[in-house]
Amino acid sequence: MYFIRKKTDPDKPFFTVDWRRGKIVQCQGKGRIRYPQEMVEFVHYAEEKLRLLKGEEEKKAA
Repeated sequence: MYFIRKKTDPDKPFFTVDWRRGKIVQCQGKGRIRYPQEMVEFVHYAEEKLRLLKGEEEKKAA
């Protein structure tokens, strides 16, 4: 579970992202609001970065 916050307002919750088994399975804002396009782009970017990090960790463990 990851908590996304705006840089301009770090104390206020923005979105929650649930990442399981190598992919994002849920992304929600307060009151189940639809997320803006910038959030969609960020989620895709973050998903790819998390996959790469997990792959690097598995290589180091081997």
